[in-house]
Amino acid sequence: MRLLCLLLLTFFAAPAAASPICVAGRLAETGSGKAIDFAEIYLFTGGNVRPARQTLPDEQGGFRLDSVDPGAYTLMIRLIGYDVLTREVALEHSAGTVDLGVLYLTPLENGIAEVEVVAARKQLVYKLDKKVVDASSNIMGGGGSAVDILENTPSVRVDAEGNLSFRGSSGFTVYVDGKPSVFSGSQALEQIPAGHIENIEIITTPSARHDAEGDVGIINVITKKHTQRGLSGTVNLSGSTALSRNVDFLLTRQNEASRWYAGGVWFDKLRKSDFEQQKTTVVDDLTTTSRSKGPRVGDNYNYVAAVVEGGAASEAGIRKGDVILDIDGVKIVEPSTLQEQIAKRRPNDTVKLSVKRDGKVKQFDVTLRNKAGKTELVTKEDVDVVDALGGKFADAGAKLCRELDIKGGVQVVGIKADGILARARVKQGFVITHINDRPVYSLGDMQRMTEKVRSIDGVYPNGRSASYTLVE
Repeated sequence: MRLLCLLLLTFFAAPAAASPICVAGRLAETGSGKAIDFAEIYLFTGGNVRPARQTLPDEQGGFRLDSVDPGAYTLMIRLIGYDVLTREVALEHSAGTVDLGVLYLTPLENGIAEVEVVAARKQLVYKLDKKVVDASSNIMGGGGSAVDILENTPSVRVDAEGNLSFRGSSGFTVYVDGKPSVFSGSQALEQIPAGHIENIEIITTPSARHDAEGDVGIINVITKKHTQRGLSGTVNLSGSTALSRNVDFLLTRQNEASRWYAGGVWFDKLRKSDFEQQKTTVVDDLTTTSRSKGPRVGDNYNYVAAVVEGGAASEAGIRKGDVILDIDGVKIVEPSTLQEQIAKRRPNDTVKLSVKRDGKVKQFDVTLRNKAGKTELVTKEDVDVVDALGGKFADAGAKLCRELDIKGGVQVVGIKADGILARARVKQGFVITHINDRPVYSLGDMQRMTEKVRSIDGVYPNGRSASYTLVE
């Protein structure tokens, strides 16, 4: 009888065991009612930091948490950009499926004050076909000239006399607002006050719309634009501890359909630089070598030290002590500039020289002559420079020119025992860039020379410059 009662109690107690419960619902956005299909849904038991169940909603926002035991839970739903939703959920033993209905997530609304983003413009911007120099970001943008703005720009060099070279050459074209300048080279850039420049474009690969007369590219100066009508003007003053002085002004008259400019610039450049030079002088069998290294101070003066009696300059009226200002409108800032301009012309050509004498500027027309004092061309047979130098030569390659930062030159690949090179103790590998202060860019330039060799300038492959002067 006791055994039967025990079996009956066991039989009737079995249905009282707990059955799993399912928790379901759907997520939507408050206000719009749009289904939220990506959120994190967690179910926590009291006191636990690890969720008992977790899931993600489907595309319609619906979700299910299966196999949940009866008890008290905390439902947490979170999604970036929405307030976190929490709800207490009590699951009874006989709940089966508990439908929480539609649960709404509220978007976060954070009001912020005005945000001001401040950034400095880059001084140099690289583009596909050019480099753009921002004048307003340059410390010299308020004074000086375009040369001062370009002084610290890659591929541009300014020497102690203020002469600018672009990629190792002075043969570049200057544009102003996309139009060719009436001046050339450094002279054109010195005429433009820095305070009037918006930016400068350095174009290394000119497009078809540019007339690239320069050998190495174009420097295009973009000036500042003024749209307000009426009369306006600017005046800039600048100076330095090296006693350089500069003043420029610009007056602008803006009408309805036209704009008029009147401006001027005056400067007195005094530049300082570090200088290193080796100079060799040969007199008969005596060779003297001197080396110079240290700071150098330069100012811009070009004067006539001597005039050959009966020569072209003498007959034109040029005197000793005259200061040469320009030749055919090209400003002369150093002797090499004058020699380069003369080298472009032939005997019997007439050039116009502007000189300062006793504080007054005078103009002279000079008819060029050859070494013999005549206006006829001198043939190559009169003087063979290549043979007189006594050596073997080859054009300096493009790679070597880039390494030495020169436009061109002729390299010495062999030296004969009885030539000028051997007497001057020039070493093999030397790259000749000038003969008699005239530029030598190729072997053809050397072969076309007819003058007796008086000086040789150039650079060795290690970058050391050298100058050789021959005296008889």
